[in-house]
Amino acid sequence: DTTAPTFTVPANANIYISQSAYALAYVCDIQDEADNCDSSLEATYSDAVADGNCANESVITRTWSLTDDC
Repeated sequence: DTTAPTFTVPANANIYISQSAYALAYVCDIQDEADNCDSSLEATYSDAVADGNCANESVITRTWSLTDDC
């Protein structure tokens, strides 16, 4: 199989401490994984956290990946 799986990378988002767990989970959920030979795909991510410019601010750089069985 030489066709890579696909998904839509979420847009950049600002997340505030006061937001609910549901809002945070929504930003972290990919719904449109697709592939020509694997129907059980699940996009995964890893985070790198750095200090922001303001007090109590963090910048999270999320790297997404998706791998099929083939």
